This record gives sequence, structure tokens and C-alpha cells, in this order.
Amino acid sequence: MPVYFESGSAPIIIAVVNGVPAAMLFDTGSTTSFVSPQIAKQAHLPVLDMNYTLTFSGVGGDQTAELSSAHQFILGNAAASDMQIVIMRYDPGMDPHGQPNIMDGDLADDVTRNYDVDLDFPHGQLTFYTAGWCAHVAPPWTGAATAVPISIDDYGQIHIPVSIDGRKLTAFLDTGTTESDIPTDLFTSSGLARDGRLMSKNNIVRAIGGFGFIAEDEYQFQRLSIGGVTVRDPILNVENPDEELPDLPPAQRAKIERLIQAHEIVITGGTGPDITLGEDFILFHRIFISYSTHMLYIQN
Repeated sequence: MPVYFESGSAPIIIAVVNGVPAAMLFDTGSTTSFVSPQIAKQAHLPVLDMNYTLTFSGVGGDQTAELSSAHQFILGNAAASDMQIVIMRYDPGMDPHGQPNIMDGDLADDVTRNYDVDLDFPHGQLTFYTAGWCAHVAPPWTGAATAVPISIDDYGQIHIPVSIDGRKLTAFLDTGTTESDIPTDLFTSSGLARDGRLMSKNNIVRAIGGFGFIAEDEYQFQRLSIGGVTVRDPILNVENPDEELPDLPPAQRAKIERLIQAHEIVITGGTGPDITLGEDFILFHRIFISYSTHMLYIQN
């Protein structure tokens, strides 16, 4: 099925929810799929009774949500019946021209982990294959491929062994973020803080999912390797550990301070075990994810 790129690199696919087209962010960095209240209303999605409250946390705070069930949910040639899905209000952000991004929801790991997925983003295509039970699954192209064993956690998120300037680490594959980054604590403990070359400081980066902003510093390294695939001079962002706002033009600083007071922004330092591989890597490589065999293939 075609994949479109909002704001330059956010991958959008068109799902059909109870006959209603919905522009969904294809997001391997998110665990729970959701649609906006507007799509829920058009698709006549019922709100299911629950004895608890659904709350989702993002960079800019918490969002409450409601649980629903779609009688029919279609992705290209793949279809599901009576699929549970969350209804959640969120801010899709603005494009570089100041216009609202067109996103009606998020297609996350709770759905995609049930398939094997061909991410042919260089040619604007995304294909879902019914996951089989074979011990070996070949990528859907002829020619050479780099095969990389992956681990998939309980939430369906993908973790890949990588090497940065010879240091062996683990990366988390996230199609829902524009730029690759490394948590602040891992940046220091791995020794990469001594290797990287600072390119720019205090960039304000908006999370694609619309939950808020983070402040990051940009570092360049010599090479990033995944199996036999090597990227020269990769750029990784490091979340700024300072809680103070960076130096900004007065108008921009005032706007961000207002959003902080409204609890729509949190400036925070990053922690975690993994590097995040974002769209700045994924856009330029055809990748086949075999959830069924825990293998990832990159076209050579």
C-alpha cells in the first residue's frame, strides 16, 4: 500500500475504519493504536464500558483515552474484524509551512506485530504479510540482504544490535520519530560522549505524536553499523539534561514558557537502554521485519 510522508518524514498510511478512510501514522515506537475522536464519530465507533481509566504518557504529559472496537479495520489487502482500538485526542503538530499535519491516528505495535512487514520507504510502499509459522522467512525482493537477529519485547517493540564507532549497543526501531537519538545516560556511560563531535546545541524538537517538545544537542560520529550495513558520519541527538530552557529568541521562548505553564511541554533529559533509530535512517533503506521469526533484513 502507498505510504505518504507528512512533515518530510512522518510515514502516513490510509487505513479504513468501518468504511471511513483514516490517515494513520505508522509508528513502531508506539505500543497502542488509536484514532481521533473525529474519526471515531464518523466511523460510529462505540465506547466500551470499563471500570478503569486509560491514560497514555508522552513527552508533554498524560492523555486520557477511551476503548472501542472497530467492526472492520482494513490495511491494504489485510483486514481485521472486531478489532479493539483506542479513541484519543491528540495534537498532530504543524508542518514546516505552519499548517496542521494530517493525521487521524496512530498504527502501533499492537497491530503490526501480527504481520511481517516490508518497509520500502525509499519507493513509498508498505506491505503487510500474514505471519506464517515457518522457521525461515525470506525478504520479498531478489538480490542480497543483510540479515540481523532482533529481539521483540512484550509490547511488540523491536530492538536491534548495532555498533557506533566500534561500541556495541542496542537500537530501538522507531518509525514515529524523525531523528535518531541516544539517551543522555547511555551517551555518557558508553563512552560516546568522548567520541562524538558536537554539531549544534539546544535544538527544540517536537515529538511526531504531538505530545510535546524536547530539547536536544546534535552530535556526529564516524560510523553506525547494523550487520553488514554501515552509515558514514551518522548524526545522533542527545536529549539536553538541563531543565532550564535553552537560549531562544524572546518570542519563541515566551511561547514555550506559556505551553510549559499549560502542561503541554516538558523539557527533560533522556534515560533508557537503547539508541532510537528514527526516520533519518529508515527513509533511505528498504527493511523487512519478520515478527514471526525475530529477524530483520536490510536490502543491500
